[in-house]
Amino acid sequence: YKIIFGEPQKPSISDVSKLSNDDLVAAVFHENEWFSRHARRVLQERAASGMDLNLTHKTLLHAFETRREIPQKLRAMWALGVSGGATKEWLGNQLNHPNEHVRTWAVRFLSEGNPPASRLAELARNEASSLVRLAIASALQRLPVDQRADVASGLLSHKKDADDHNLPLMIWYGLTPLGDTNPMELVKLAEASEMPRVNRLIARRLSENIEKHPEALDALVQVAARKSDAFRTDIVQGITEGLRGWRSAPVPKHWSQLR
Repeated sequence: YKIIFGEPQKPSISDVSKLSNDDLVAAVFHENEWFSRHARRVLQERAASGMDLNLTHKTLLHAFETRREIPQKLRAMWALGVSGGATKEWLGNQLNHPNEHVRTWAVRFLSEGNPPASRLAELARNEASSLVRLAIASALQRLPVDQRADVASGLLSHKKDADDHNLPLMIWYGLTPLGDTNPMELVKLAEASEMPRVNRLIARRLSENIEKHPEALDALVQVAARKSDAFRTDIVQGITEGLRGWRSAPVPKHWSQLR
């Protein structure tokens, strides 16, 4: 069914796929979002076919710089991203953009392929927007496992994210493999973490792996023994969850200190 009011007007564009590259750029900024989406799709298809889009990319870059409205800037950014016109250098510069949505999409495009772990780690420590930090947390799973701790360390330093609905879990999803590859790194992260939920999950993971890596849980127990009551409670709760169902578990060497 199609509901109309009055005399419907025919759209100015009849077939997006037949537009020239210049007309596709114009369609990217069409007031009707449908035309914008399909213009980006056609640009992506032409880039995939090997068509030279250098001039189109220059036009989109100019549009990104000159248009004031953020939705319009994002449209230009998306068109550049899907058609191969967003270089790593350019995206890296957008990480300093004053608008959080532009920075978020810069992180998302950079996380495709080989994300720059050192740049993301720096951004994770200093980024003021929780939206951007969530994008960084989502990118963790695309990083090599041995590069994730540095990025996660910066994210875990933001105490205001402790009660966020998504961030602690997104960070943890990226850190989970460290339970097998480098459990001692999880201990270091827990010691400096400002997120109780992640601390409980770390304690649970190390407890589940106590037979394989007993030294990691013992190190966490030693850390808990000298930290605050709240931290100790989180660690004990995590250990309880990790050992649920066990009839008898090995006792960490320094358990008496924590007890």
